[in-house]
Formats: sequence, structure tokens, C-alpha cells
Amino acid sequence: MFRSALSFTKSMLASVAILASVSLASCGGQSASPMAPAIGPAGGAYMQSQEKVEKETIYALSIGGANGTISVYNAGGRLLRSITLAQIQANDQSFFNISVGGAGLLYAQYPDFKGYGRPPGTLEIFKNQGAKKTASTQLKSRYLLLTSDSKGNAYNICANFVACEYNKAGSRTRRIYYRHSGFGTAVAMATDSKGDLGITDGSGALIFAPKETGPTWEIPANGDINAATSLAFDSTNDIYFACALPGGGVQVFTLGANSPTRIITEGVSTPIQVVVDGADNLYVLNSKGPSVTEYASGQSAPERTITAGLDDPSYITVDAAGNLYVANAASQGSGTGSISIYSPNTTEPTQTITSGLDGPIVVQVSR
Repeated sequence: MFRSALSFTKSMLASVAILASVSLASCGGQSASPMAPAIGPAGGAYMQSQEKVEKETIYALSIGGANGTISVYNAGGRLLRSITLAQIQANDQSFFNISVGGAGLLYAQYPDFKGYGRPPGTLEIFKNQGAKKTASTQLKSRYLLLTSDSKGNAYNICANFVACEYNKAGSRTRRIYYRHSGFGTAVAMATDSKGDLGITDGSGALIFAPKETGPTWEIPANGDINAATSLAFDSTNDIYFACALPGGGVQVFTLGANSPTRIITEGVSTPIQVVVDGADNLYVLNSKGPSVTEYASGQSAPERTITAGLDDPSYITVDAAGNLYVANAASQGSGTGSISIYSPNTTEPTQTITSGLDGPIVVQVSR
């Protein structure tokens, strides 16, 4: 997805900088430790949560080599297989992406370079820990964004100002039009537990209920959101936005509101991604530092700050047991990079995966 370490972050920041240049509003006021050696499952808290995640599968997308590659691991970090997607061409790394939805389905989206007249992108669906490809859908456009929901539906940006929904068979089931009231190019999208889809252009947001093609909740563009690069829902459908420009924070909007209920700035330093777990704990990936900060539900002060084991972190995710996974892009193209795993309440990696990786920029865990 990137040409060099953290180029995904830089491309996101470049996108939102354009949006920020047309707005005077602010999104909120205000050294990594050496990587731990690769180890197997450790003792203590990790082992206590291991039983709960034994059936979890870890997926990492790397774009540091000649091809986009998905590495598939079991919960113990053993490499099960590698899936080669497509050859990487100059300036097209950003079109590679993966997402894991319900029923353990893996979705992979990548550009198509098979010749003139061919569709510019492909969406593939895998099951059985990536061992079996069940569907392949040709895309008419190449866009970065891809997400999925707990029911196994996938969503991407399939045309200008149009998002598409796909079922488990790879068939398109809905076209969602998100050009409303000055809304610009989408920069992030996410789903909630009920299957609502949220899309932001960095300055506003639109929420679409299942089966609806028009928004059920709109945060006006060029309003109180400024330069968001990521969004996430909690169990009450409150929505969190990471504001990536220097001095930005995490804005929290209550369901239906057009202005933020609160802005989290303590422990936040140029955030590029937000994730909320099943207990409504918030995790923020901060590119400046770098660090990952965790906030208990409803709190604005971090209860955990992680810096150890980070090396150009590009993506985070959390499993059902509260284990945190961080993709470290490191030096892309050099056969390096890692996935650092942190058990709940720890600040040091309890497991570090290095095999089969070359500049990993996305990590996903089966639901």
C-alpha cells in the first residue's frame, strides 16, 4: 500500500491536508523502543487470554516486495500460508487492502494490471483461513477503502461518490450514494455491530443503515470535523474520529449529534487510526512518537500507553479477548517488518511475528 515506511500515513495526511486548507476550525487542542525479539506465546496474562483466542487467525498484508502478499498465521504466530495478490506497480501500492468479516471471511482488494481494457481492480473472498478462494469480483474503479461487517458483507468505494456492498458470494447487493451537501472524496469508512456503514471525507460524515441507499445520520461537511483520517463506532453507536494533523485529537460524536460531545487530546499526538473493542475501550494509533494509547470506555485520559515494540506502526486491530495487534511497516522492501501483539494491560509485546513479512501495512484478526 505504500512505497516506503509509513507512506500510507503520509498519503492520508496529504489527503486531509487539502481538506484542512479550506477550514479554519480545529479538531482539538493541544522514542520508540527497540523491537522485541521474535518469541512464541508468553506466560502471564497472554496465556490467560490464549484459550479465548486459540481459534483466531491473523492476517497481514505486505507490500514491500514485488507483489502484494497476505500472510496467514494461527494464534500462536505460526505461518500457515502466503497468498500472492498481484504485482505492485509504481504509485499503486495504496490500492491494496484487506478486511476480515463475519464467518471468518477474508476480503482482499487489489489493482489489476493484466492489460488494456481489463477492469482496474479485483475483490476476492477467501475462507478456511485463506486456504480457499470462494469468489472473485472485477471492479470498475481502484480505490483504497475496504471494510466489512459481522454478517460477512464487504464494502468499498466503487465509483466517484459511490460505495458498494457485496455479499458472501461476491455479488454486489447495494450501491450507496454519499455525495451530499458538499461531501468530498471519502478518506475512511467503518461499520458498527448492527451493520450501519459510516463514511467520512475528513470534514463530515454520513451514516447509512442496512439496506438504505441514503444517509440516516449526517454530520455536515466542512463543519465540526476537520481532517479526520479514521473513524470507529462503539456499542452505543457513538462515533470516534482521528484528526491526523499536528495538534489534532479524537472527536467523539453522540448518535445523531452534529457537534462533538467531547474531544480527547491527552496522550494523542497526530492520530492516524482509532479502534474500539467489544468493551468500548478506545485505542489510538499515534504517528508522532509513535505510540498506541488506550482509553477506558467514556474516559479522556489514557490508562495505557505503548511505545515498546513499535517500528513505523501503520495499523492496529483488537481481538475479542482484548489482545492488541500492531502492524510495523519498518523498512519496506528489505524483507523486514513485524506484527507486535500485546495482551490486555501490558505495554511490552507478549508475542512478535516476523516470518513471511515485508513491510506489513494492515493486520486483521478473524471475528
